[in-house]
Amino acid sequence: MALNPEDKLKRIQERVRKLFNVANGSPYEEEARLAREQAEKLLAKYALSLDDMTEEDLRRDKSLPFSEKVFIYNPYAKRFGSLLNAVYRAFGCRVVRLEGEVQEVDEDGNVHAGQWYYTAGFKEPMSMAWLAFQLLQDQLTADMYASDISRGERIDFILTFASVVGNRLAERYGVEQQEFIASHKDTVGDSLVLFMEDRLERLDQFVSDDIGPTTVSKSRRKSYWSEDGASAGRRANIGLGDRLGSESGAAFIGA
Repeated sequence: MALNPEDKLKRIQERVRKLFNVANGSPYEEEARLAREQAEKLLAKYALSLDDMTEEDLRRDKSLPFSEKVFIYNPYAKRFGSLLNAVYRAFGCRVVRLEGEVQEVDEDGNVHAGQWYYTAGFKEPMSMAWLAFQLLQDQLTADMYASDISRGERIDFILTFASVVGNRLAERYGVEQQEFIASHKDTVGDSLVLFMEDRLERLDQFVSDDIGPTTVSKSRRKSYWSEDGASAGRRANIGLGDRLGSESGAAFIGA
């Protein structure tokens, strides 16, 4: 049951839009450059042009929060939600609702069982969070299946990896924000801080009014820890530019 050509085109356009948003919003020049290159490669591969993209695709108002769904394949789709939540929060976004077990059809007609997660945020941060999650999910999966461990150990591995990587991402991308505030303190005073606080308030209000209360499943484990998961999280490549520029990262995003 393959996707019809119109739906497939929409998915490709969505990837291009998100990559261009990263290109326009990443604080790191190399990440921005490589994201733009990947977007342009997709345009060329599918014989598209920027004229094929809708105004909403490329010109979404940066000041307005919006929501979109992220699908995670089984197995461990609920547990991978912890990574999704950690990554999105590191970029100031929200994972706001978990839908029940569903099925999704990919571009090749393969049917996958999994979970739909509802996310919310602003234009560039949402695209950067989406890209970071795709790349880190790939790394987590490869590291987890490299060892012969039980299902319970895999769950601890995922939860620990998510925690470690989420903290690393928050530190990496929070530094740029704090440096910008510090360097503009004399010219903008408290206005930038107030602007950023206002964005968070508007995002929370948007989630409350338009989407509903957060119902993402919490782990029932009272405590968890995996030294292997922590080690994998500490060595995970969280630089989007590095991954976009690698053969595996480029292939993954462009597939």
